[in-house]
Formats: sequence, structure tokens, C-alpha cells
Amino acid sequence: MNLAIDMDGVLISNDEVWADHYNKNREKHGHVCEAGEPDSWDYFTNICKTCFHDCVHSHDIMARSPAMPGAKQGLRYLTLMGYTLHLVSHRAPNMRATAKQLLERHGLLDHFKSVEWSWAPKVETCERLGAFALIDDSPANLESLVGSGTAPIVFDHAYNRHLKHMRRVRYWKDVPDVVELAWLKGYATRQLREANEQLVSQLSRGNT
Repeated sequence: MNLAIDMDGVLISNDEVWADHYNKNREKHGHVCEAGEPDSWDYFTNICKTCFHDCVHSHDIMARSPAMPGAKQGLRYLTLMGYTLHLVSHRAPNMRATAKQLLERHGLLDHFKSVEWSWAPKVETCERLGAFALIDDSPANLESLVGSGTAPIVFDHAYNRHLKHMRRVRYWKDVPDVVELAWLKGYATRQLREANEQLVSQLSRGNT
């Protein structure tokens, strides 16, 4: 039961430290940011690309990022439920060592069987891992899973609320139940597909 989980916006909360950085440099763009304000994925980029680059590539800013409330407990519960966890992140190569240290400091890293740092589309990484679901906050990553063998689970933010007809979680305390539903639905779908394939095979043999 392989489960893929994103880092930024799911395990790690970036909103407050990013907003703090923007506000310290607001003379560059004349806009005051508040944590939780973004209502579109490119919100920060549209305000100031320089500040956005700072946030994505600053070791200091990343090092100050807190864990999502309840993430550590949620990961532990998922492993106790029998899920094999894989961290899947598009973090840039120059930031990966700092990201690993951050995850270790928050007590999150030990719960993962593997850490997949890759620029490859997450739908491809999930397929390679055999992941039945991916918990992510990026609209692009989640939409890419539609029609694949990996179920998208949306970690709720204002910038992804336009996504419909996907399982959604707002707090880590709700993650285990939603993951269980995704697994059960996927299991039922797989059983039905296998039964149909067996039936088709039997009918085919009966007609020869």
C-alpha cells in the first residue's frame, strides 16, 4: 500500500515565512502579504518574482519553515495502519540537503521508506512507485493524476479550491480517514477490473 506525499504545503507550512519575507521587502512591490492570502497558484510570482525566487531558493527561509500541525502524528498513524510512505518533491537540487535537514528536525523523515527528489512529473514518479494515491497541494500535480492509477488527494489551500471531484483534506487529523477511503475505492476498482479481465478471458477460451 504505497502512498506518495508532497513536502511543501503538505508536510511543511510555507505561508507565514514567505509572507514575512515579502513584507520585509515590500518596498520592491508595494504590497502587504498575509499568510493564507494566496487564492491562485501564481499569486506570489505575480507580486514579485525576485521575492518568490528568494523564498524558493533561500536556505534561511526554508530552515525557518514550521511543520504542518499534526503532520508528525499523522505520518506515524499512517505507518501503523500499514501504509508505505514515499516523499515526492520537486525541490531544486541546491535546496535538497536543507530540506532533508528540515524534515529531520521536525521528526518527519524517519516515517518515509524513500525520498524522491525529482523534476519528473509526479504522475510518472507515482506510477513507478506503484502509489495508489498522492497527497499534494499543487493543482498541476493533482490534475495530472486524473485517469491514472494514482488517486489525487488535495491538501486544502485557497489556491487549489477550484479543483472539484477530488478527495480533499484540510487538517492532518483527517488524512488517515481520507487515505483509507481512497485505498478502499482503489481496491474495489482493481478487484472489479481483475474480475472483468478473468471473465473476458474465460469467454474468449469458450469461443475457441
